[in-house]
Amino acid sequence: MCIRDRTKVIISIFAGRAGDTGKDPVPEFKKSITMAKKFKNVEILWASVREPYNYLQAKQLGCHIITIPPSTIEKIENFASNKKNITHHEIIKLTNLADNYSASELIDHSLAKNTRKTVTILNENNYSDEDNIIVIRTLLAKLKRLLKICELVDGKNNIDQAISSFKPPIFWKDKPLVTQQIKSWKKEELRNLIYESNKIELLIKKNSSIAKNILSDFIINNSKKISN
Repeated sequence: MCIRDRTKVIISIFAGRAGDTGKDPVPEFKKSITMAKKFKNVEILWASVREPYNYLQAKQLGCHIITIPPSTIEKIENFASNKKNITHHEIIKLTNLADNYSASELIDHSLAKNTRKTVTILNENNYSDEDNIIVIRTLLAKLKRLLKICELVDGKNNIDQAISSFKPPIFWKDKPLVTQQIKSWKKEELRNLIYESNKIELLIKKNSSIAKNILSDFIINNSKKISN
């Protein structure tokens, strides 16, 4: 195929893999984007995103397409909810969250009532005020998702079918934890927890000096709750 044809051409540059070898991918993107401007049918794709900051880099460079894994999208969405724009400074803060564990992993284990793992993750992370907001919003997002899945379970009377048919799809590696979460909570309990989580978000915003303690106690206590 000739690049001068009218057929649409997408050139993928695997930035993350280049970075893994110690090579800065930005110069290659700059050169490729400049060359692509000569052709109306050519688009440059930033592939292999490793962190939220890569999204900002790709956007600033003018990449036509960016492929981002769900976990990174979730970080950006949870942090930037109720905001029209997310700044460079805020993206930098996102990259500093939980070197060993993500907010998503913390909440998944809490909702699965894996108390020991939940406590371990909390102890190994030094959350900032921004991190606390990411964690509570991740909790809210996962609670709402879990409630929808539980409603599907009622309709299909089968947990596996409900998880498989849920949109957006749940990745295979997450299915065991999601199954455990479904078995751990009743719908009314999830609705109550959504209400309580909204209250906790307001509380940690008003009490930044003790926000981490408030959030940690709330998450740990939820992981210990026994369904009635």
